[in-house]
Amino acid sequence: RLNYANTPPENLDLPDESNLQHSIERRDRLEVAQKALDMLPKRQQEVVKLYDFEGRSVKEIQVETGLTNVNIRVLLSRAHQKLKNLFNNEE
Repeated sequence: RLNYANTPPENLDLPDESNLQHSIERRDRLEVAQKALDMLPKRQQEVVKLYDFEGRSVKEIQVETGLTNVNIRVLLSRAHQKLKNLFNNEE
């Protein structure tokens, strides 16, 4: 933990106001996204995380989960639609 108690304000390396606002907004969006993801059924969460966040292919997800290609695509489609609806309701 750093102690800045004796550091003059002009020597502190603080983000400017616009960067700070951007960081806060980004954190807020990530929190909303995580909450929305948590609202999905577990299987949908799993395939969304693998496909959208980890960049896995449908074939890789198929090998890892044992799900069929069609099932993975259906889960992704339903999850994406639910997430879209949740985000549209947030605005």
